[in-house]
Amino acid sequence: MEDVGKDRFEVPISSLPLNAVKMLPVSSKISDVIHLMQKEGFGSSLLEDQGRPVGIVTERDLVMKYTGHYQEFLESEVSTIMTTKLISIQDSVTVRECMILMGTKRIRHLPVEVDGQISKMISVNDLLKFIIDKFPVAVKSMGTLKNWSVNEVHVQDENFSFQQKTGQISGNMFLVPLKKVVTRDLIKMDIKSSISEVIMKMQKLRNGMVVLTQHETILKGIITERDILKKVFGKQEINNNVLAKNYMTPNPDTLLEKHVLSYAINNMYQGKYRNIILVDEERIPVSYVALVDIIKAVSDKLST
Repeated sequence: MEDVGKDRFEVPISSLPLNAVKMLPVSSKISDVIHLMQKEGFGSSLLEDQGRPVGIVTERDLVMKYTGHYQEFLESEVSTIMTTKLISIQDSVTVRECMILMGTKRIRHLPVEVDGQISKMISVNDLLKFIIDKFPVAVKSMGTLKNWSVNEVHVQDENFSFQQKTGQISGNMFLVPLKKVVTRDLIKMDIKSSISEVIMKMQKLRNGMVVLTQHETILKGIITERDILKKVFGKQEINNNVLAKNYMTPNPDTLLEKHVLSYAINNMYQGKYRNIILVDEERIPVSYVALVDIIKAVSDKLST
């Protein structure tokens, strides 16, 4: 299996095709920010005061700081929910340094300064693409895994291990079972739950993803912060009469805990989603892996 030198990660992030940022005045309404993020497909938006960035609003901010009063929330100034401790990096920072920072702090979007001005944004998806390209055998060539069977051979033995050479990252790290990567507990809610109940549960447990099930065992769909941003905010009144299933992603991709990490990476990148649900051999959802956790796993190897 291929080994990649850590020096391959010592390239400036300016070499990556980063998205340009669009800033809104800090006096903007929350509805204005929602409209921009929906229109551009952004997961975050920077706020400025007289041309100077003063804060950032993310999908998580919108969901976690939703007040429960729909129209009042939309008409409020975005300054009431923005994060003011703005972390940014220079475009001369290396991919390795950026990955360690975003992995350690579990950051999904990070503003980038070019010539002293914040004008770009790097996301965990940009880093994921970099990883895929650097490991053409261990990751890229494995492809996606969608219609799998519990009897297939696309799994790795649970006792699998590897030794990493000094100064290198072994491609074998992407062939470990997903259960050996950091996994998270699922929030399960009944398919009959309202969108209001889902948001309240997300806020209470500080988790941006809920799986909707029937009888707590049959996976029907998934609803995330991004679903709420794209399909609910500014488009649908939020109350106990509006069912969450109307806005969920039905029949989401899943993997077994013993499937290897490469499949999760490729599935996430192709599907443009940030979580992969793990199920047991009866296809009952048991946990999930988040994209930020994968970035953290790679960054840990880069920092040792």
